[in-house]
Amino acid sequence: MRLVYRGRFSTQVMADVIAGLNLDTQEGFVVRTTAAFKGEKMPTHLAKYVREGHVQSETHWMNEDLVKNGLV
Repeated sequence: MRLVYRGRFSTQVMADVIAGLNLDTQEGFVVRTTAAFKGEKMPTHLAKYVREGHVQSETHWMNEDLVKNGLV
């Protein structure tokens, strides 16, 4: 895993990161706050950008049963 950017969020930084992606080898990236947060805060503390067509499996994960990972 490679840290692409760490610093204050801005739309220009995100545009620069997206423009620098190699879409042949990279699915995308995740943006999140540096502080810990509870699961219910994910919608306001975490975002994911993925390239079009990155899903290669027959069944999309959103159509599968939720399986908790068991981490504490």
